[in-house]
Amino acid sequence: MESNGRQTESTDFVVVDDEDRVDLNFESAGAAPHAGDPMSAVRVRQLSAMRRGAYRTRSYCFIGLGLCAVAAVQLSIMAVRHVRALGWEWRPLGYLCGVAAAMMAGSFLLRQVAALNRELRRPAVTEPEAPPDFSTLSDGSQRWKNLEDMQRQA
Repeated sequence: MESNGRQTESTDFVVVDDEDRVDLNFESAGAAPHAGDPMSAVRVRQLSAMRRGAYRTRSYCFIGLGLCAVAAVQLSIMAVRHVRALGWEWRPLGYLCGVAAAMMAGSFLLRQVAALNRELRRPAVTEPEAPPDFSTLSDGSQRWKNLEDMQRQA
């Protein structure tokens, strides 16, 4: 648009990014959080994103484990039916190889679930080496006196 010889831009179109995306790459974020500052905003976001990812991965492993169990049972049933009907051929041997593959994949996923459970049980933030120093804090009596002084002034 042009008004009085100047061009003005229209701001009719606005993009709102309402997803909470976390950048785990500290080089692109600027500075890495320091080990001395365990509760920085970047570090808290990184820890929460890592835990959400671990929960999600564990859920996928559980689903895959269930899929492997169902496949192993189904292939076993198919092998038994084929042997009863037509005897031992190549097809039931293939079914049994599929059972072995499903069981190996299931054991791998079970180990992954166990590892993720161990990871999720660990606390995200370790305990401080020295207890916090509360000697510089007051007991709150100064705030109470300030409130009393405000009431007297009013």
